[in-house]
Amino acid sequence: LRCTCRGPVQRQRRGQLIMPTRPSISYTLWSPWGGASARDRGKLQELRRRLESNPEATVACVLAGLALLAWVATRRFSFFGDGEDDQQRSVAVAARLQRFEKEPARARRRRSPLRAAPSRRAFDDPPRHHPAAATDNMRLQVHGEEVTVRDGGYEPQRARAVLDTGNAHMTVIDEAFARRHAIYAESSAFAPLGYTTLRGINPGAETRAPVVLAAVTLRGREFRIRAAVSPLTRMDILVGMDILEALFADGLALG
Repeated sequence: LRCTCRGPVQRQRRGQLIMPTRPSISYTLWSPWGGASARDRGKLQELRRRLESNPEATVACVLAGLALLAWVATRRFSFFGDGEDDQQRSVAVAARLQRFEKEPARARRRRSPLRAAPSRRAFDDPPRHHPAAATDNMRLQVHGEEVTVRDGGYEPQRARAVLDTGNAHMTVIDEAFARRHAIYAESSAFAPLGYTTLRGINPGAETRAPVVLAAVTLRGREFRIRAAVSPLTRMDILVGMDILEALFADGLALG
């Protein structure tokens, strides 16, 4: 809408004074195609044709604009916050400050954790993990440990055992015990897997012994090992480091 106002004008023509004219107001309706150039009108018409030919895109643009306006309004109102929440927060902060001012400093220091006293042996005894001392249950007995060996029918058989840390080669099973429980036989399914040489403490004391597969249980753990078969005295099995090394790794000790 374009409005034009004209006030009274006094004119003088050849010595005559003409009375002022009455003020007049004129109105003109403006349209985007009225005062625009031909080029601008062409662009507007092209835009109008595109909007009319694809109404889905027009609706999507309008909805996106409305969503953007709603998001801006939400952000603006959330920035100012809720007056009631701000008031409650202020009351809580004031109560905490008042309690802190009333409480004496000694009481606050008394509740603080005490610092550890500096160690005089900080260099030679730094703080570190100390394992628990070995108990009787964690000690292995050289004689008297309960050991079982599975026989030819895969049944556990109790055996008198001796634990020998000096036996680094392999565990040895008594020949009579092995034959009695079908762990070893020269010509059968329990024939030896091979042969090994056992050396004693005395120089030159050695013997050739067959090797068999054996399942030995000690302290609740079953070990499937290759064991030598040789005559032993007052024992059924001589447990070597092939079994003891795993028990030592679990924390057990020979007592």
